[in-house]
Amino acid sequence: ICAYDEAMDATTPNCGFQMQEKLVSGMYLGELARRMLVHLAELRCLPVVLASAMAKPWSFETKFVGMLSADRMPGLQFTRGVIRKLFRVDLTSVEDLHVVRDVCCLVRGRAAQISATFCSAPLAKTHKQGRATVAVDGSVYEKMPSFRRLLQDNMNAILGAECDVTTTLARDGSGVGAAFISALAVNDK
Repeated sequence: ICAYDEAMDATTPNCGFQMQEKLVSGMYLGELARRMLVHLAELRCLPVVLASAMAKPWSFETKFVGMLSADRMPGLQFTRGVIRKLFRVDLTSVEDLHVVRDVCCLVRGRAAQISATFCSAPLAKTHKQGRATVAVDGSVYEKMPSFRRLLQDNMNAILGAECDVTTTLARDGSGVGAAFISALAVNDK
């Protein structure tokens, strides 16, 4: 957990709780990226005008993290257009645009690494070998460009060649999980 996570957590209604979710969830990744970009602008690593333009908390949605991290247009014109439209700031320097995209890539990549750790832990603990499938729920896994590949690559790195793990989308994973736990509790009586 870094200073950006702690500062963001302090603004949430459940401060100090559900930190794992706050590290990987679509509800929080946009705010994390916004805080990083504002800090870089305050340090003058980005135009200082970006700090005031992005000052409003929760004004940078996670979908933009995904969109900007996937920008491969020459001169990062897509990133430039999104920042201009959302915050009325025209970043003309390609270097500045790369910093914005790189922050989005960093946030996406870190979320994939942390998620891979969460998903791999039960398999590593049980010394699972052979094929395994991990069902993953959530908007980040479902919608963020390249997140599935990053998650898969990180899980492979954690588990090694002994475990051939794949991930698959599980819709309504929370509801299904709650039903599963309820069924186990009933059968346990």
